[in-house]
Amino acid sequence: MMLLIIILILRKKKMKLQKEIEQQQQVVAINLAKTELSKLCDNKFAIDTALLTHRYKIQTLYKYLGRDKFLETFTKIQESSYLREQAKNIGQFLNWLFSSKKENFLNVFNDVYADKDKNSVNNSTESVAYVEADENSFDFSMWEVD
Repeated sequence: MMLLIIILILRKKKMKLQKEIEQQQQVVAINLAKTELSKLCDNKFAIDTALLTHRYKIQTLYKYLGRDKFLETFTKIQESSYLREQAKNIGQFLNWLFSSKKENFLNVFNDVYADKDKNSVNNSTESVAYVEADENSFDFSMWEVD
């Protein structure tokens, strides 16, 4: 009986720890996105609004891609002249990046919007990392159109 109680206590502690870790990762995802988006523009209101509006999508993308690839995607925005131009209208750009289709963010990661001279070099040396999201591992239902 005592062993059963100990096992239940340990399980409860493990579940609590896992939840705390997940919450910390969610905060990290939002903070990283805020830092990277601040490099695109000075409009803190637009950035904060996008972070609040799309926080679940941002957190899902962070979990799906991992820290390094998540950050790499923002670097690719900076390197793309097309995306830098689109980011001048930051509100519309962030809505496009995080809403409508999950593929928008993944396409940025996959160099779909890379400048042609850079894109031709990348295509010859590496393959696309994420063509289709794993629907079984992550809840992408927030992108579904009603």
